[in-house]
Amino acid sequence: MNKKFKLFDILSFIISFLIFISSCVTIKSSMPLWVKEFGTKTFSKDGIEGIGFASYEPRKRDSYKIARDNAYNDAIKNLALKLKTEVKGIVERQIKSQLDIVGKKHKEESQEILDSITQVMFDTVLGRKMFEEYQDEKTKRWWVFVWMNKEDVDKTIEEELKKQEIKNKNIMKACLELERSAKQYLFPSQGKPKVITAINIFENILSQLQQIKGFVIENGIDSISFKIEIENNIKMLLNSIFIQPLGETNFNVLINQPLDTFLTLKVNAKYQSRNLDVEMFPLKLSFIKGNGNIDLNVKTDENGIAKPKIYKLNNTDNEIEIVADIEELVKFSERFRSLENIRIRYYIFAKKIRELKKVYVEIKSSTENIDSRIVNTEIISILKKEGFNIVEEKDNAEYFLLGDFSIEYLGNKITLPDGKIMDFGEMHSGNINVELKDVKKNEVALSKNFVGIKGFGKTKIESQNNTIKKLGTSAADYIISTWQ
Repeated sequence: MNKKFKLFDILSFIISFLIFISSCVTIKSSMPLWVKEFGTKTFSKDGIEGIGFASYEPRKRDSYKIARDNAYNDAIKNLALKLKTEVKGIVERQIKSQLDIVGKKHKEESQEILDSITQVMFDTVLGRKMFEEYQDEKTKRWWVFVWMNKEDVDKTIEEELKKQEIKNKNIMKACLELERSAKQYLFPSQGKPKVITAINIFENILSQLQQIKGFVIENGIDSISFKIEIENNIKMLLNSIFIQPLGETNFNVLINQPLDTFLTLKVNAKYQSRNLDVEMFPLKLSFIKGNGNIDLNVKTDENGIAKPKIYKLNNTDNEIEIVADIEELVKFSERFRSLENIRIRYYIFAKKIRELKKVYVEIKSSTENIDSRIVNTEIISILKKEGFNIVEEKDNAEYFLLGDFSIEYLGNKITLPDGKIMDFGEMHSGNINVELKDVKKNEVALSKNFVGIKGFGKTKIESQNNTIKKLGTSAADYIISTWQ
């Protein structure tokens, strides 16, 4: 059983090897001169050649293919050293006039152009190589010989340079047309400029210019100078983009209340001494300090204006930062990363209604010869201690705390439960009516009547003043407890 298996295994190997051999270039049956005299001279007509070899092990099935591949790669490597020098010389002769033009304006780019075209031509020419193979069974080596004729190299390069020249011209024409389009977006005869769109077009131009191998002049404009101009246009636009607030960056709002507050800002760019509104510019918002509910992402409109909204703030001290949304912008171009540092900050203090709303207090006396200043002073003093924003000018107020009060003298005696009358000092009783009115809405927010508030004193004046103060305290305490 084992003998049959081994015989079958050997036959399979022989068949596989024969199939492999038949798929290759014809292998020389007798040792060729380039193997016999390897290393002594060149064997091709023009000396543009390469020879490689690699060892194999007859007992290992896959070693034949590995040896052949290694020999081929070695031969190509040796050919490439001579072929690249030859190609570079031919290319340099054929585009000498172009290189001279480039060298006068852009010395560094001159060598880059030569290297770029040489590589393209080399890759193309290499595809037209010829080669032979030889299997040396005695030394167990696989040999490969590759070569090219200089005439074929010259002809191929000439054909490819003409094709590339036509391609370069077509690319340049398309790019010049795109540039005109970009300028129209920046300076439209009608409508608003579209800066982001223009930058995208400039980036597209640079991408297409990379396909130009060599140098081309179209309508008096050379491709290198044109590329530099496009890059400068992008840099000028990006470097000039800035964010500016339209309004205060430091203000107050209500805390823990639904808000309808917008942070209005504008994004502009300067180009050729003109201010351009930057449309569809993505912005990102975040809290540096504090927290609440705000728009996290917005874009500018056609006028370059964005209005992110604050819906609610939960902290007293809030700092909100607005920056360019770089992750969105780099989808168009990595160059937008240069805008990482443009930003503005808003400092917003969230306060209670009592701290923000301006209140004017005016309580009048309905009792003859009673001065109302005592009750007003008492109310104002208490409210200020609790953080109310009290103003002295009525015209500046957002709310009016209005009302009137009256007092009545009750005497200096009291009747005990058993009917006896007893001296008890001086007594007054008072009533006060107050209402808090929203000036803007012209409606009453709060109102209250206090009746029978009693005050005492050793004298009538002391009793009267104490009663008035108690009326003021009652009114103030009501406002404090009810109006948050």
